[in-house]
Amino acid sequence: MTEQIVKELKELVGIEPEQKSEAKLAYISVDKLHAHPDNPRKDLGDLTELAESIKVKGVMQNLTVVPRAEGGYTVIIGHRRLTAAKVAGLTELPCVVTEMSEEEQVATMLLENMQRSDLTVYEQAQGFQLMIDLGDSVQGISEKTGFSESTVRRRLKLTELDQDVLKSVSGRQITMADFEKLDKINDLELRNKALKDIGTFAFSKAVINAQAEENKRAEIANMERICNGAGFEKISESTGNKRDMYDRVRSFYNGPSEDTVKELLALGKKLFYYIDRWGYLYIIAEKPEKIVSEKEKKEEDAKLEKEERAKHCELLKSAFERAFRLRFKFIKDYPISDIKQNLDDVIRLGFECTDGYDPDLFYKLVGFTDEELEKMENTPTWDDCISCGLTRHRGLLYHIYASTEDDENGCYDSYTWSASRGDYRESERLTALYAALARLGYEMSDEEKALMDGTSELYYSNSLKKGGRS
Repeated sequence: MTEQIVKELKELVGIEPEQKSEAKLAYISVDKLHAHPDNPRKDLGDLTELAESIKVKGVMQNLTVVPRAEGGYTVIIGHRRLTAAKVAGLTELPCVVTEMSEEEQVATMLLENMQRSDLTVYEQAQGFQLMIDLGDSVQGISEKTGFSESTVRRRLKLTELDQDVLKSVSGRQITMADFEKLDKINDLELRNKALKDIGTFAFSKAVINAQAEENKRAEIANMERICNGAGFEKISESTGNKRDMYDRVRSFYNGPSEDTVKELLALGKKLFYYIDRWGYLYIIAEKPEKIVSEKEKKEEDAKLEKEERAKHCELLKSAFERAFRLRFKFIKDYPISDIKQNLDDVIRLGFECTDGYDPDLFYKLVGFTDEELEKMENTPTWDDCISCGLTRHRGLLYHIYASTEDDENGCYDSYTWSASRGDYRESERLTALYAALARLGYEMSDEEKALMDGTSELYYSNSLKKGGRS
């Protein structure tokens, strides 16, 4: 912000009220000075040094105050000085008394704190919202504070979040890029859930999990819309699982197409539907009254078991894909300083987990997309990678990680896991990889831990242990 802009802003909101004819300088008793209830800065910080300085030299800069209707004065500029002066034992302070509207008071406090870089993102958001509540506009706030209109809008968007949670995390090293990631989660409940981890290593995992949950919720809502529109009657999962009452017609993970709905309607049966806890849709019909042979019963049981296993395989595949994205992001964003510091463990990662080499994994870490790689006549050269910003140390880490041939299959490794069963099988390869990543600082999510130790409910055998098929 240039000196000229600061000067204009000060004149606009009255930060130099002594230039106004109605401003008066007076020494006022500290008992008559009150902190502004809407001061954007909530935490005044450590006042020890300031109090010691005031003890020795006194208050070197006037406070700016406005008269209160009930008597005394409200501090606009100088909250830290007032509190420190009380600690130092002063009984009165030099103040410039002026008149300001509520809107001018808030704008002045915002600008004064911003110039000192004292306000957290949370405090800025609260201040901007207060100005909106007082009747100001985004454009007006931008003109008064010097923030761009887009920045003001982004800060105001933060007021949609759980303010208690936002306040509790505001002391962390949080960037606006973190909040932009949060904005990609449309569901406010899930956004607030991910907010709790913002500014921590767990944040990326929280965002990925929230987006996956949001996508599934949207898919479930779409499935319900299709089924309701087709006239299918919704029933509970517990009722729909009564095999002596209902026959399973079809099941879906991503919802039926229009053509499939037409096929179902052509059956001429009264159809029901339910969606289980995993997000699977089941279309069922009332079982006709007939005597079922033992052979037919066994065939039906075998069919249902096959469907259940296929469902768990699909769920496991999605879970292992999420886990891979977390490992990939950890390596991609690993700081250069940590690579240098943990170089022995980086090399050890390749020594213990080498399983071949996946060049596409390396190129994707560098930043090339699948589409770009497909369009290239030749594979990227080292110079191409350098032009993408790849450094020597990061290139070493990416090359070693690509030698692990890590992928989205997780425990679907054909040597250790049968993808047709949906049961837990230990993967020595993935266990070793996680151990190597842990030495570099990687922290497994709860979902990853459950997938690796076999306790996840996504495994078919675990579903049976918990009381039958889901």
